[in-house]
Amino acid sequence: RLGIELYVSGQQGYWASLRIETDLISQIKEAQKEDSEI
Repeated sequence: RLGIELYVSGQQGYWASLRIETDLISQIKEAQKEDSEI
């Protein structure tokens, strides 16, 4: 469903997906930081 919405919204959807990827990357980095503290 998310993929369809991004496709329909065209260019806006493209930037939205990029933003989502950036959020995921930052979340992963935060998780890795927490792991290294253990």
